[in-house]
Amino acid sequence: MARRNQCKEDPIDTRISPSVRRLAYTNYANNAEVILYTVEGGGHTQPGGKPMPEWIVGRTTRESSASGVMWEFFIQHPPGPK
Repeated sequence: MARRNQCKEDPIDTRISPSVRRLAYTNYANNAEVILYTVEGGGHTQPGGKPMPEWIVGRTTRESSASGVMWEFFIQHPPGPK
C-alpha cells in the first residue's frame, strides 16, 4: 500500500505501548496516508475488544483500542464530495 501511494521508503516507527507498534509512511501522493499497527504477541482478535477464548484465537490486548484508532482516522479523513 505504501508503494502504491508513492510514500517515502522509511516509515516513522512509534512505540504506542509495550506491545503495540505504529508505522506511518509519509510523503504520500493524493493525500493518501498509510499507517500500519502491529500487536506483538497478539492473537486473531480486535485490540481493546471483547476477550475471546485465548486457546482458540490468542491473546486480546488492552493496550490499544482498534475502534478508537479507526475513529481517530475517520475524523481526520472525512469523505470528500461525491
